[in-house]
Amino acid sequence: MRRVAELVGLAMDVPARGVERRDWQARGLAELLLQSLVTDDDQLANSAIRATRAIHSATWRFTERLDALRTLAETAFDLPTLRGPTPGPDRPRAQVASPTVRAAAVRLARILDGRSVGASVAARESRVVTTATALRTELNRVSPVRPAAVADHTCVNLWVPPGLTWSGWFATDDGPVFTATPRLVGRPQLAVWFGLHVGTHLDLLSRSPNPAGLQFGRGLLIAEGLATALEIIRFAASAESDEVSVLQAGLIERLARLPGIATWGPVAMPESESMAEAVALSNPEFSTLPTLAGAYVAGPFVLAGRRFRCRTVPDQLAEELFELWRSVGFVGY
Repeated sequence: MRRVAELVGLAMDVPARGVERRDWQARGLAELLLQSLVTDDDQLANSAIRATRAIHSATWRFTERLDALRTLAETAFDLPTLRGPTPGPDRPRAQVASPTVRAAAVRLARILDGRSVGASVAARESRVVTTATALRTELNRVSPVRPAAVADHTCVNLWVPPGLTWSGWFATDDGPVFTATPRLVGRPQLAVWFGLHVGTHLDLLSRSPNPAGLQFGRGLLIAEGLATALEIIRFAASAESDEVSVLQAGLIERLARLPGIATWGPVAMPESESMAEAVALSNPEFSTLPTLAGAYVAGPFVLAGRRFRCRTVPDQLAEELFELWRSVGFVGY
């Protein structure tokens, strides 16, 4: 029960206020409900559901996901029905990203503009169902390019709509677990989204003395910064054109998440094709989560400035990631 209380406490402890805080908490509790279904943990489900009463209200897209997972958990574990947070409209907390985030966005757009990338052919022609077996195989296949990689991560099938999940990677008593929900993706997407990005999260959880803290709040900001840093490295270093195309699209989408980018992006880089593409995109999922959105863009550069060393990053992972960062010429970039 102590571990359950710790997980709920971590999900509720986010570095934000107001709407952003409530939405982030709703997101974290939804992830815990998903984790309870994966690990068959009725105590975790019950505690997460009861914690929702402290949120009161959240943006509708977060309450919808939370309500759906709450209903699934109540049914699976025969729990009493409790009312969740009241859904509310989108009210973006920050209209302009911080100076640090804007400076990092310029650096990222410059990197993206520096490599000519064509459309991915394999992503359109070859599709894979994301079963646990397929994901475990891909995580192992991509492990040679991940720093401090760990082999044979546990993946489990969970037959819920993919739209109800967010990260899907969890620290459990039996080690890191990734949730495979049914979707159809191209092979380059399988490599980047799961083999590379999710794989980095699972490696970090495997090597961390406090893996649960990396799922939420400030720990999550570090985890996403590390995983995106490896994506940036692979964008510069990979010889696989289809992989590079998927990486480019993903990194541009990270820029599109930033608050107010349609206003300050064209001013900061008026001739940047990558910035123009980001401005043209829309990502409402992060409209009330500017702190988390900024971590994907500023996190890699801030962490690289520290050689990826911080309290929550194991030394081996930090050293190997910094060597990769340096090998593609990003030191001092």
